[in-house]
Amino acid sequence: MERVFIIAAKQEACVDVLELGLTIAKALGMKAEVFDYLHEQFSGDEKYNPRLAGIAKHDMLAAAKARHTQALAELGAGSTPLTVEWGTHLAEHAISRANPADYHLMIKAVHPVDRFMPTDWHLIRNTRIPLLLMTEKPLKNSNITLVSLNLDDPSGDDKNFSLVAQGHKLAKATATELHLVFVKRVSMVLRDLDLSSHQAQLDAAHEKYDQRLESFGIAKEALHLMVGDPKLCLVDLACKLKSAYLVVGTEQRKGLMGLMIGNTAEAILEHIHSNVLVVPSKGEPLPI
Repeated sequence: MERVFIIAAKQEACVDVLELGLTIAKALGMKAEVFDYLHEQFSGDEKYNPRLAGIAKHDMLAAAKARHTQALAELGAGSTPLTVEWGTHLAEHAISRANPADYHLMIKAVHPVDRFMPTDWHLIRNTRIPLLLMTEKPLKNSNITLVSLNLDDPSGDDKNFSLVAQGHKLAKATATELHLVFVKRVSMVLRDLDLSSHQAQLDAAHEKYDQRLESFGIAKEALHLMVGDPKLCLVDLACKLKSAYLVVGTEQRKGLMGLMIGNTAEAILEHIHSNVLVVPSKGEPLPI
């Protein structure tokens, strides 16, 4: 049976990752496993006394394990495997542990945007399995799974068809309606200089891409074509549609390419109110 790697949220988190993760795992026919990683910068006596630091770590680990055990029992999932560890590098451990041969989906809460934490950034760029990031502030009455396509990918539509398949599976598991969107990136400089109108760009995009969009077998009213900045357009459309989930592929750019070009999946996290399923192009897709 395929397994889901659930990273438990911190006690102060606004989203119940355990309940949502277990629900999605069950709907997908997968077995859930829960992991929590603790780390604390000690002060006072614990900072300078290794024995006291060890006691403090032991107590914190025991408290976290007890909290998660109780939560799982209340959710009727007391037999779910639970691992609580002390470590400073959550992302590195999770990436190395969540081998595609053993796990097929990772679920985690998005870090609060007012706190800079590189964990999500590292996971998006390095995980080899689909990563579902649960938003802190979900939209109310949301019932749509929105899949973002890249119709300008020179390698063809294989990745797009794979993303649509992921969206189909997620939509079925969460009882949501599947929608597709392609955002044609355009030069904002030309628009700002009035050298090209938005309507002209949109008309040209429809002429070029409408037939491609329809080839994915989705009803016309669930197909969306936009022109502009992908990050802004995706956030805007997800809000208008009240999307519960947004499915995006990522090239997992690193180093200078990641700094200069960036990754759309990372750029939208600060503003999106939908749960985001990130599908790595070089990793393993969600089993279909």
